[in-house]
Amino acid sequence: MSTDALSISVYGSPGTTEYQAAIWLRDMIKRGTLPVDSGTVSIHTDVYFSGQKREQIDILLHAHFPSGFSRKVRLLYSLEPVDVTFLDIIAVIEVKAHSGEKVRFSSVNAEVLYRDDWKSASAQSNAQIHSVKQLIRHQLKWTPYVCNLIYFPNLQKADFPSSPNNYLALDSTFDDLLEKLCIAKRLVTSGARSGSLRFCCVSAQLAETIAERHKQLESLLGNHKHEVRYQPPSAVRNWASSTRYRGRPSFFRTFNFRRRRSSIFFKLLSNPIGKAMIFLLIAGGVVHLLTGTEFRRESDSTIAVSSASAPKLATCDFVTPGCGCDASTRFRKGTIAYVRFFGAHQKPVSEVIRDPQGRVSTLTFHDLHLSPKYFDGSCFVAKYVIGRQAVPGPYSVQVTSQLDGSRSQGVFSGAFEVMH
Repeated sequence: MSTDALSISVYGSPGTTEYQAAIWLRDMIKRGTLPVDSGTVSIHTDVYFSGQKREQIDILLHAHFPSGFSRKVRLLYSLEPVDVTFLDIIAVIEVKAHSGEKVRFSSVNAEVLYRDDWKSASAQSNAQIHSVKQLIRHQLKWTPYVCNLIYFPNLQKADFPSSPNNYLALDSTFDDLLEKLCIAKRLVTSGARSGSLRFCCVSAQLAETIAERHKQLESLLGNHKHEVRYQPPSAVRNWASSTRYRGRPSFFRTFNFRRRRSSIFFKLLSNPIGKAMIFLLIAGGVVHLLTGTEFRRESDSTIAVSSASAPKLATCDFVTPGCGCDASTRFRKGTIAYVRFFGAHQKPVSEVIRDPQGRVSTLTFHDLHLSPKYFDGSCFVAKYVIGRQAVPGPYSVQVTSQLDGSRSQGVFSGAFEVMH
């Protein structure tokens, strides 16, 4: 068997922890024995799904095997290995480069230590499934099965619990990967037909349909694009088209809205309070047309507008989808520092971090595109991986920004400390 015809592509920014994990994954797949016409494998690192609850995906593995290939795999609740035919793979892989003392396992949960707080890596991995499925469902109009795995590059297989899990270690093999995918997909022997099981993440029976959907997905991800922007439907359109409100006519029943739609206006006109309401609505509309003033909600205060008008640079433990920053200026080795730039009509054009020895690293910012119109600004986030061999001490951050439609530039500086 040979893998010469197997096409494997890795996309991302070399040097990051996720890219190194992708290279390990690529080499591990290459060492597997696959048919000469096995197909294509794409490994996308550090993908941002803007607009999703879980925006950042460490690794997105996308593979398509038109002819399929079979392997003996030990499934859940099976005493002996079972023949499984693999047709495609869609999986998200969370990378946790923590040392052994900072990882702990329970029955079905893996937790990692950030400073003095344990956080669930399994919960993060599960949330990524929904982000990918929702994006594909809204953009491509079909829903795949997405497997989720967690890769611990500083652990060995012997460090994992003996119970079934979806964990990968540095010494995991391609057969281990296939077994973990089957566990994540909850494949069991009861679904076997003619002594063999199908592993397929695209829910379609025809090979032509499966191939077409994988072309759509590869086009959506792009060859060199690491941010997939998703604009959710507006709340107004969702409200109007949703059927769940049709079963709750209690509000409209007050005015007999369903039976006689025009009766509401007559009841309002016959009531002094209703007349006052109609007058205020009409007067407000006239004032808005004459002055061009945009009505704001109470929460859209002038404080929010003024804060957006002044560009800000901050280092954070993490950044929420709403551009909220858990500000921090001290980080430990083996963690991630997020750099957030928030400014009115400005975007970063040059971003660097300088370590205590004077070495310079370039940052890559991603635009969250989540700032409301009244903020009059944008939110850019960059991720800086602090390796375990990082030099402790002060790190300086310098961001040069440019005003939209102008050549004028501003320089913003910040700093943080890497501790032993």
